Amino acid sequence: MDKFMDSPWFLRLTALILALILFFSVQSEQEKKMRSASGEMMDVIRDVPVEVFYDQQNLVVTGVPETIDVEIEGPQNIVQSTRLSKDFTALVDLTNLPLGEHYVMIQYENISDKLSVRSDPSRIKVKIEEMITETFSVEAELNEQSIGEEHYVSMIDVNPKQVEVTGAKSIIESIEYVKVSIDAEKGVTQSFEQKARVRVLDKDLNKLDVSIEPQEVSVQVEIEQFSKSLPLKIKQVGEAVPGVTIRTMTMDATSAVVYGSKHELDRLKELIVEVDVGKVKKSGSVKMPIIVPEGASRVDPQTVPVNVQVDVDETVIIEPEVDEEVEPDVEEEGQAAVEVDPETSKKLAQLPVQIEGLADQYEVNGVSPPTANLTITGQKSKLDRLNNSNFKLYVDASSIQKAGQSRLPVQVQGPNDVKWALDVQELMITVEETHVS
Repeated sequence: MDKFMDSPWFLRLTALILALILFFSVQSEQEKKMRSASGEMMDVIRDVPVEVFYDQQNLVVTGVPETIDVEIEGPQNIVQSTRLSKDFTALVDLTNLPLGEHYVMIQYENISDKLSVRSDPSRIKVKIEEMITETFSVEAELNEQSIGEEHYVSMIDVNPKQVEVTGAKSIIESIEYVKVSIDAEKGVTQSFEQKARVRVLDKDLNKLDVSIEPQEVSVQVEIEQFSKSLPLKIKQVGEAVPGVTIRTMTMDATSAVVYGSKHELDRLKELIVEVDVGKVKKSGSVKMPIIVPEGASRVDPQTVPVNVQVDVDETVIIEPEVDEEVEPDVEEEGQAAVEVDPETSKKLAQLPVQIEGLADQYEVNGVSPPTANLTITGQKSKLDRLNNSNFKLYVDASSIQKAGQSRLPVQVQGPNDVKWALDVQELMITVEETHVS
C-alpha cells in the first residue's frame, strides 16, 4: 500500500482529480456572476390552473391535470412581476382533435416572450370521448343490524326512483351500481324518512366521475314489529263454585295477533285465554285477558269477550266472596250472586306529548308525532273512572346539547293500579337556538 502511494502515477492521478474539481468550481462561480451581472433569474410558480378548450356540450375529456408547476427563467424584473401577477394562462386546446387518445403539449398565453417557460408535466396524455346520458334505477341499502330488536324493514321507498347520469361513454358503460346509503340510528323501531345522496359505482365499488340529476333523493323506510296471528284457546283455571256447573264457554273472536322476536313467534301455535271459573256465578259475557306467551312482548287485543253458560243448583247457597273486586248482586229470587269485575282495556286517543327539561337557549321547532294513543288495562270499574286528564305524556329533553333533530323516548305518568301501553315509543323533536333580539 505504501509503495502504491509513493508511486508517481498515484501522485499524478490525485493532482488531476483536484484540478478538475477546481475547474468546475470556478466555472460555476463564473456562470453565477455572469447571470447575476446580466440580471437573470429562475423561479417556479406552483399550482397554476390548466384551462381546457373543447366541445363541453357533447364531449368529455380525461387526463388533463387541474394544476401544474411552471418554471420561468429570464430577466429578473420580468420573472418577479410574472410570479406576483400570475396573469398568464396555461391551456390545452383540443378543439380540432378527433375522439380517442392523444398526446398534447401544454401551451401558454399572456406570458413574456423574454421568458423561458417549462412545466411539469409539459406533455400530457388525454382521452376525448362522447358524452352520453342514461337513466338508472336507484337502489337503497340499509344495515339491518341497526334495526331494533323484534322489528324489521317492511318497505323502502325511493323518490324519485330513477336518476339521470351523464358522463363519458366508457364510464357510463362501466356503471354497476347506482345506490343510496340509509343512515339509521342504532336500535330504531319507528318508520322514518330522510334525504340521501346518490352514489354511482363500478363493479369494484369505485366512485365514478359523472354528473347525477338529481343528486339527492328522498327515502321512506317503513319499520314494523314481527307479528303472527294465532288461534285462541280457552283454558279453565281454578275450581267452580259449589252449586255452579260450567256448561259452555265460547268466544266470538277466533284469533289474535302476538308480537315479539321472529325466533319466539315461530315456536308459538296458539294463544291462551284464561277463565277463572271460581269467579263465575251466573251465565253471561265477560272480558278475559289473553295471556302474553313467554318470549313475546304483547298481544292485540289484550282481552276478548268470553260467553259463559252455567247451570246453578238452587239448593246450594252460593256465599259471596269477601273481595274488593267482587260486588254482590241480588237476583229476582233473592239468591246472592257474585259478578266478576273483569280486567279490560280502554284506549285514550291523541294525548298531547309535553317537552320538559329543554335548555333555555333552545326552542322547539317541530315534534313528530305531537300526540300519542295510550291503551290502559285494569279492572273495568277502575277504568270507567279514568280519562285523558289522569295521564301525562312527556319527553325529557335535558340531554339535548345542540340544535337539530333528536329521538327521545315517550314517558308516562298515571295511576299505579293500571297498566298502560303506548302506540308510539319515541318521537322526533327538532330544536333550534333561541334568537335573542
